[in-house]
Amino acid sequence: MVSWKHCLFSVSLITVLVLVFVYNNELWESKQFLRASLSNASLLAEVCHQIFNGKVFYPTENALKTTLSDSTCYDYVAQSHYITETLSEEEAGFPLAYAVTIHKDFGTFERLFRAIYMPQNVYCVHVDEKATDTFKDAVQQLLSCFPNAFLASKMEPVVYGGISRLQADLNCIKDLVASEVPWKYAINTCGQDFPLKTNKEIVQYLKGFKGKNITPGVLPPAHAIGRTKYVHRELLSKKYSYVHKTTNLKTLPPHNMTIYFGTAYVALTREFANFVLQHQLALDLLSWSKDTYSPDEHFWVTLNRIPGKTPFLWRDKLTIYEKSSCKEYLIQSHYITAPLSKEEAEFPLAYTMVIHHNFDTFARLFRAIYMPQNVYCVHVDEKATVEFKDAVQQLLSCFPNAFLASKMEPVVYGGISRLQADLNCIKDLVASEVPWKYAINTCGQDFPLKTNKEIVQYLKGFKGKNITPGVLPPAHAIGRTKYVHREHLGKELSYVIRTTALKPPPPHNLTIYFGSAYVALSREFSNFVLHDPRAVDLLQWSKDTFSPDEHFWVTLNRIPDVPGSMPNASWTGNLRAVKWIDMEDKHGGCHGHYVHGICIYGNGDLKWLINSPSLFANKFELTTYPLTVECLELRLRERTLNQSETAIQPSWYF
Repeated sequence: MVSWKHCLFSVSLITVLVLVFVYNNELWESKQFLRASLSNASLLAEVCHQIFNGKVFYPTENALKTTLSDSTCYDYVAQSHYITETLSEEEAGFPLAYAVTIHKDFGTFERLFRAIYMPQNVYCVHVDEKATDTFKDAVQQLLSCFPNAFLASKMEPVVYGGISRLQADLNCIKDLVASEVPWKYAINTCGQDFPLKTNKEIVQYLKGFKGKNITPGVLPPAHAIGRTKYVHRELLSKKYSYVHKTTNLKTLPPHNMTIYFGTAYVALTREFANFVLQHQLALDLLSWSKDTYSPDEHFWVTLNRIPGKTPFLWRDKLTIYEKSSCKEYLIQSHYITAPLSKEEAEFPLAYTMVIHHNFDTFARLFRAIYMPQNVYCVHVDEKATVEFKDAVQQLLSCFPNAFLASKMEPVVYGGISRLQADLNCIKDLVASEVPWKYAINTCGQDFPLKTNKEIVQYLKGFKGKNITPGVLPPAHAIGRTKYVHREHLGKELSYVIRTTALKPPPPHNLTIYFGSAYVALSREFSNFVLHDPRAVDLLQWSKDTFSPDEHFWVTLNRIPDVPGSMPNASWTGNLRAVKWIDMEDKHGGCHGHYVHGICIYGNGDLKWLINSPSLFANKFELTTYPLTVECLELRLRERTLNQSETAIQPSWYF
């Protein structure tokens, strides 16, 4: 009997110990999971704080990982930290709808989805028909875990700039209108977007519009008119899809609509969404837009400008005033009208400025580099619109030391005409009575990073030497001068064609170098370029090369007996800060967007720009990223006036 009780006691004790061990083990794992989560979140918060203060990190893995893989939906939602309950009564009473158009990068999309997900909202995801099966399956698996998220009922093979991109949004809008969720606004996003505001902040912001649609835009600027003026065709292939511009003119818009131009990203009320899907005005505009370029950038804004809608326009803050008289224009636009130091007065500069569009951006550049002791030659592309030419002429007429080039070229990107445009201005500047020391060439999308005084002091350090950064041609550049190239000048599209014909050797046994198209030239060297047989013959030889401005200046400046030459200069000279797409490992990436492989600077590039040693930076777009230009201009003017050795006029302050 005693033995039986002893055995029962032993079994009970062992059972209790096992249960305690299992409980503690699970509790330990839960605590470890919590500690790990808190540790990761805290570390990430600290890193983010440092980044906001300008420090750069290059993480090798993500701190806030998601865990879909083979998990159950319950585990996935829990372990990936999705919010599963409405966070406020205000948000519950104002649900949102999202149209999300994606084609790749599942991990990036997953982060966006988690960031915008709230259980009271509704989400339609359109996956490009051309996407891989693996990507489609991953998206489907994720959405299957959420009752308020679904794939669009119809998928489009999306072509960048084509009607298919707009149709993808419309497919989701149609599905969202059919949803039972009583959403107030539909917001369209893509897989590379990310929210900067919380759901509550977004709700509060949208409520402030009181049922108005948000479709930022204006009447089309010059560069956008061709998008709806000419017929465009989507070309869809297995490897590469794009939109082709034809020479065929389009018919006039239906219903005498005025076409606007704006952002493709909008916020639409449910009532407006129904209007877009059903009203004849919208249906006819959609049909008319099918052979335009990037119709999502005119469709929404045009419909929302039909009377009864409230315009929502872009504005910039440092306005350059419309001029009634030159005197008033100079005062109201804060031009500096006297030399700020003896040093600058005794070292005048000459500028060539080659431009073709974006008058506002050019006007900001001109104001930023203008000083009354300098001289300015502006070359306007012969192909530019009459309105643009007139605006430039009107501005320059207010300045005795600024003028249009005596001869204009129809400039082709990468062609001899681009170099010839600079040379036309160099010729005019050499004839100027202003005793300038250096000529600096610029384009309409440049902007100075240094004050005029700092530029003068930098150039004085070269003691009459020309600054033409460059080296012997790398492998990728050899073909530019090895083969014959031809400029193709068309009414709608101009470009340079490379042929298979080999070029003869360069004249005078010159060694061809490769470098920057942006240079600083002494007056003596400028005379040499215009008159010396070696320069004249090299120009003639260069006329059927690609981008000759990237070899012409540097090649001549490597000849030992040339005025101000620097035969062994290599890349000497901090003239231009440029973020090339293939050099992101060095500059940290572009916070705007790339065009021709060059970054159009966004606000996030400002810290990099102000820390650059270069005199100028390229490229800027005032209408796209106004704060980038305005912040630089404010900083430049403040430093300029702080360096002044003369009395400052009140109108010089912004």
